[in-house]
Amino acid sequence: MIKYLGSKRLIVSHIVEAVKELMPRGKVLDLFSGTSRVGIALKNSGYTVHANDYLSYASTIAQCYIAADRKNYLAKAAVDIEDLNFLASTVSGASPNGFFAKRYAEEAWFFQLKNANRISAIRDRINTISGDYTSKAILLTSLMEAADRVDSTCGIQMAYLKSWAPRSYNPLTLRVPELLEGGGEVTQLLALECLDKHTADITYLDPPYNQHSYLGNYHIWETLVKWDDPEVYGKANKRVQVRETKSMWNYKMQAQEELKKTLQAVTSKYVILSYNDKGYLSREQIERALSINFDFEVKELSHPAYIGHKIGVYNSLGNKVGNPSSSTVSEFLFIGERR
Repeated sequence: MIKYLGSKRLIVSHIVEAVKELMPRGKVLDLFSGTSRVGIALKNSGYTVHANDYLSYASTIAQCYIAADRKNYLAKAAVDIEDLNFLASTVSGASPNGFFAKRYAEEAWFFQLKNANRISAIRDRINTISGDYTSKAILLTSLMEAADRVDSTCGIQMAYLKSWAPRSYNPLTLRVPELLEGGGEVTQLLALECLDKHTADITYLDPPYNQHSYLGNYHIWETLVKWDDPEVYGKANKRVQVRETKSMWNYKMQAQEELKKTLQAVTSKYVILSYNDKGYLSREQIERALSINFDFEVKELSHPAYIGHKIGVYNSLGNKVGNPSSSTVSEFLFIGERR
């Protein structure tokens, strides 16, 4: 899996346990699926999973891990990835190969040039490989994960490191994703649109927490999937779409209203909402919104904060401008049953 802020890696077992306590089997709608880490764990536990996310890179990852059935796609993926790795081994790093390498290796130092050229060559080749949408989603997911292993960031793409990360010197190599048996459903819709069109036994909610959009945090993956040579801005060469498209969840004054509308649109019997104490919404605000339609309990879990909690302590000149935020995060699981 790619490095991902808010992936629930540290508490996914608790989420699965909460689902099992509600019902031993059934369908779970993961409304903000991200890297599908929760969906993967639920699919592994025998649940039918519907993964939804508005962003193209997240929908692609879900198509790989949630929609793809291992027995139907593994053999072809292994052959295609072997061919792509052979192609990568022939790529030179002498000059930029296309817009991606120019932007993210020369102008912005997210990748060493040779690896950026390999990414470009592989991405171009994926467009020519035969296969359905799911087959290509598997290859694109493999490419994102390979690029993530050789990037030079602290885990998000709002900025790159001042000095090359040691991993960035490693040669980019694709691996076959760990596909699961069985299929699932994937949609790429806005949350309220998805709730209007689809239902499930349990709805799992993991909405954005603050002003930083996931598109801004992972704009390179969006470009890698769309491969659309977008207009960019800023030192990190973000897609202009990042500046022009904001979710209501990214505004403090609107987030509470967005939560209310989302919970009112949920039609499933059960709802599980994950949120932490670093977000815009307080525990009390969430409890008030839930209490309109659901009886609920709250589980509080603590885990180490993401490394990004240290960002901003030093300014661009290297001068200390603030103290680190708390090194721990309190994660809340709100588990509700419709009255």
